[in-house]
Amino acid sequence: MDPEVKVHLEWSGKKEGRWQDAFQKEGINVYAGPELNDDWDNQPVHGVRKITDHGVELLAVPVWNWNLYYEKIIQMILDRNWDRAKNESNGTAVSCWWGMDAGVIDVRADASLNWLIQKDMRIWKRLLINDAWNPFEGELRSQQKEIQADGTQRLSSEDIISMDWLNHNIIGSVPLITELNEDMEKMTRMSGIRGTEEI
Repeated sequence: MDPEVKVHLEWSGKKEGRWQDAFQKEGINVYAGPELNDDWDNQPVHGVRKITDHGVELLAVPVWNWNLYYEKIIQMILDRNWDRAKNESNGTAVSCWWGMDAGVIDVRADASLNWLIQKDMRIWKRLLINDAWNPFEGELRSQQKEIQADGTQRLSSEDIISMDWLNHNIIGSVPLITELNEDMEKMTRMSGIRGTEEI
């Protein structure tokens, strides 16, 4: 892994411009496409992909185990934990944040991916699942400032879902709400991201 890596960020839901065109202009040939229905020259963009002389290759893809997710919700209801969680949430939506440790989400590498990269992926997944590492704890720096100091506990789920800042190694910005198309504007308002509002 390269600690100095720079990540170029473009948005798929803007009124003007296409993220694909911006990446082509910059000569970027590895990208993580949006999880929404989108394509690039009639090619799917979901997951991490690489553009080669022979076309677009899939490197890795996120996997959601929806069966297990809904089983967990039903089990919460049967165990009468749903009402308890709803009461504790003070009328807001009940949080059902289950991740790799619960088997609800995963990352699947393509078999063609270098074996050392696949090995590194397994190590990082194991650390994350065993709660031995978390990307949202300790020192965090945005493009403008230090978010939290070394030794600090991880961000809360609420802080993560409403992040309005980008990591120090990101090249790009959070668009204003007025720059988004209608569908993305609705989704953004629903998610509670603060940085998109006009100043």
